[in-house]
Amino acid sequence: MKILHVCPYFAPAWGYGGTPKAAFELAKQQVETGFQVTVLTTDVLNQQKRNKKLKEIVSGVRVIRLRNLSNQLAWYWHQITPYDISNIPDLNQFDIIHIHEIRTILNLLVLLKLKLKKQLFISPWGTLTYNQQLVYFKRLFDFLLIPLLNKHQLIFLGQTSHELKIIKEHFPKSIKKLLSLGINQDEFINLPTKSVARKHFQLKNNDFVFVYLGRISPAKGLGLLINSFASLVKKNTKLKLLIIGRDDGYLSNLKKLVNKFKLEKQIKIYRAMYEEKRFLAYMAADCFISTPIIFEETSTTCLEALCCGTKVITSYQAEIPGLSKDDGVWHVKTNEKAIITAMEEVIKKPKLLINKKIKPALSWKTINKSLIKIYES
Repeated sequence: MKILHVCPYFAPAWGYGGTPKAAFELAKQQVETGFQVTVLTTDVLNQQKRNKKLKEIVSGVRVIRLRNLSNQLAWYWHQITPYDISNIPDLNQFDIIHIHEIRTILNLLVLLKLKLKKQLFISPWGTLTYNQQLVYFKRLFDFLLIPLLNKHQLIFLGQTSHELKIIKEHFPKSIKKLLSLGINQDEFINLPTKSVARKHFQLKNNDFVFVYLGRISPAKGLGLLINSFASLVKKNTKLKLLIIGRDDGYLSNLKKLVNKFKLEKQIKIYRAMYEEKRFLAYMAADCFISTPIIFEETSTTCLEALCCGTKVITSYQAEIPGLSKDDGVWHVKTNEKAIITAMEEVIKKPKLLINKKIKPALSWKTINKSLIKIYES
């Protein structure tokens, strides 16, 4: 089977969130299964650099990168601008075309080049809703995109029941399947110890530490988190909050909020941590907390923290299907009272013992087996 993944950003462009990680893990698993896998992506890498390797093999996956007109548009607005369409491969050679995210110019280029009716497998990864920035731009984009998509048989892969509901509203005639977000179990074998992780952040052993790792954006509910933490820390001075991530235009506002509450000693802000370094954050934490105020569906960081043995507080906008407090996951409404209550419960709850069934269920190997069955059905 020849598989093409169409993804706006790909390994090692980890600063673009969970999408490149998910696409990479699925593609890698499919190579290990014995399939021929190609990824069509762009040259975005990070804020300063582009990836100069326009064609390469990554973990057995053939990667083709199209040049972008603007790296800044990609980094700050997640708007990719690929232009060298001559490098798009012959799409008819692939048995499976799997599209990641929904409103990208890369998707438009692929759809315009597709002359024959095909089955298209689409993973929106939380990008389908209108409740984020650039709403009018998204509606205009859909005016161009939806007619092109509707020429084909669409199989949407939603992470949660909420995402499946949104898919049904946008594409009522499409086939809808549940495909959970996953983790790479091999990354959790040689984790740093808690003492090493705490030493890295200069934390005391008796501190109770909350950690957020992700984009520093108002959509992530960080203002709400700091307000909630400020109320809680009045009762417990041993509480700490680490905020770790890339600035998405909200860092200066965040610092002002920390200064307003005079919490410079309790709240520390760090630059983004990727690859092995991110595990220091998860292991230093007593609780990982991420409470986005918009629907993003399941968060990779929450799953990774959980698999490090760290309790998780997340909002219903980023739910982890099938898991509850008994599994170390608190789902909360996005208001101060609900977040404070969850934080207080986490502080009182004994050390988390991970259910042995969780890791295998969240494994990309398990999820890829389900995906292959969907491809072949």
